[in-house]
Amino acid sequence: MFDPNELSARFNRKTFLFYLIFTSIPLVGVSYSFLTDPAKEVHDFKKSPVALSMLMAFLLFIFIFFCYRYLNKKIQLQINKEGIWTPKKKLISWSNIWYLYFKETKGKYDNVFLIVKIIDPEDELKVELGFLDKSEEEILDAITKGSAGHNIQFMDREIVG
Repeated sequence: MFDPNELSARFNRKTFLFYLIFTSIPLVGVSYSFLTDPAKEVHDFKKSPVALSMLMAFLLFIFIFFCYRYLNKKIQLQINKEGIWTPKKKLISWSNIWYLYFKETKGKYDNVFLIVKIIDPEDELKVELGFLDKSEEEILDAITKGSAGHNIQFMDREIVG
């Protein structure tokens, strides 16, 4: 049964599709050059095998990482009348949440996190919102609706950097 006050956020697949295509271009280029002129490429590889091997391993690692993120359809953040659920901390009930706020980091890469302060055990949940398919407003609205009847404090926004 669908609850209109429940929010489920997953990774934004469009973003990772872009990164996946972007990182596949060098891999396709190197593969193409090996197929069209293998003797030249083997000769170039013998000049600096470590550097080329490290470059290819790095590109392949990034490509596999973005493939995983693109294919991952699991819920990363769920907010409902019971509390906040993440794969890392599982369900945190509203009665166990002291306060929460958005933390925005400024710098070379701007990012926004949802920080949830947990009462028992005294801990903190940090959820990166930059790659999720829901906006801050949608998340805040779901928190407001889900925590109705509980004394949850929202501490606005911390800007760092």
